[in-house]
Amino acid sequence: MNINEIIIALSFVKGIGKVKTKKILSSLQNFNLTNEEFIDHVKKENMIKIDDVAFFNQYLVKANKILEITDKSKIKVLNCFEEQFPKQLRTIPNPPVQLFAKGNTDVLNNFDKSVAVIGTRNPTEISKKIAFEVAEKFSKKDYIIVSGLAKGCDTAAHEGCLKNNGSTVAVLAHGLHDIFPKSNIGLSEKIINSAGCLVSEYFTGKDPEDHFFIERDRIQSGLSSSIVLVESEINGGSMHTVNFAKAQNRNIYALKPVGNSNSFLGNKKVIDDKTATEFIDTQHLENIV
Repeated sequence: MNINEIIIALSFVKGIGKVKTKKILSSLQNFNLTNEEFIDHVKKENMIKIDDVAFFNQYLVKANKILEITDKSKIKVLNCFEEQFPKQLRTIPNPPVQLFAKGNTDVLNNFDKSVAVIGTRNPTEISKKIAFEVAEKFSKKDYIIVSGLAKGCDTAAHEGCLKNNGSTVAVLAHGLHDIFPKSNIGLSEKIINSAGCLVSEYFTGKDPEDHFFIERDRIQSGLSSSIVLVESEINGGSMHTVNFAKAQNRNIYALKPVGNSNSFLGNKKVIDDKTATEFIDTQHLENIV
């Protein structure tokens, strides 16, 4: 049996998520089963509804086609039962079961020297500058820069790292068959060509859904020993990453709010409630570089 094929096939079964998928696979004595033996096992253990068992071979065929396209696209597949799977992601709450990566996957296992630089898609000019400089500064110290390839702060962070010929990881909220926004297609290619990588827990062909952007935030923080919040509104998407980072016991730093703009209310909150350590500019990040 092909574990990656099984994981994708299980994702088509209603009511089976990451937790149950891992439970099903962990219940096996070994992975040297045929697909038929695997189906017999889950049927015997009542781990899948009988109606879903009847369709499971169809799900396997669909999963196999996805993996064929994945391989042709030079996308690597890592699952949590493999040694190459990022160790730091095994211990976070709600860990991913499977990852798809394009580029240099070695950078996914450099936890102590990885930092996530995050922030709004519509930053002030000073925040865009800070995101770029923070990433550039860390990359000069051989840190991996993790971000989400979105417009604004994410883009600035990836570009700041690349300016110094550093390696950066872009965590995407959809399959690696496409890039959003389209304006960052060139940036994604630079990331891959600079010993970085694109990574997602969603299989090739899977388009983005609203909740995927929240789910991917836990992977951004999960891959990183420290998180740097550049600019966020009180309900900005970056606040999800901060909350995940807090639950994962990561170091969190936030830029001191600039002016009275609402766009920094998220920064103010995490500084005031002592979730994050405040910094004023890149010089004040020396203690974590």
